[in-house]
Amino acid sequence: MSENAHIFDTFIYKDISKDILYVLRGFMFDITYKSLRIEPTLSASRELMKEGKDLNDVLEILEEGYDCSASKRKSNIIEKCLKKGNKEYKAVVAQTEVTYPDNYTEKVWRLIHFGKITYKKQRRRKK
Repeated sequence: MSENAHIFDTFIYKDISKDILYVLRGFMFDITYKSLRIEPTLSASRELMKEGKDLNDVLEILEEGYDCSASKRKSNIIEKCLKKGNKEYKAVVAQTEVTYPDNYTEKVWRLIHFGKITYKKQRRRKK
């Protein structure tokens, strides 16, 4: 029986997690920023799911956040942050074109990174 459980974990779990990811991405594709859809990459989707966030949160960061790029970015890339309590959320999007199998091409904001930084009180050492 434990052997069957192992088969269940390896095959069905992977299929279900892929299906859940596609469903989540399908619900989130209606979010737009500056009249273009926001479409996450696979790694950015994983980062969103890890933090329990979705594209509505990304939209909030892009609309209400501040520019936090540490270095100069290309003109088609936007990096914005939004501080909430002791956490700072960062979203990085790039304006790209996507061509679908039916040769339909559209411009989208591709979410390439989503992250969180936690601020802690710095401990001072006495000399």
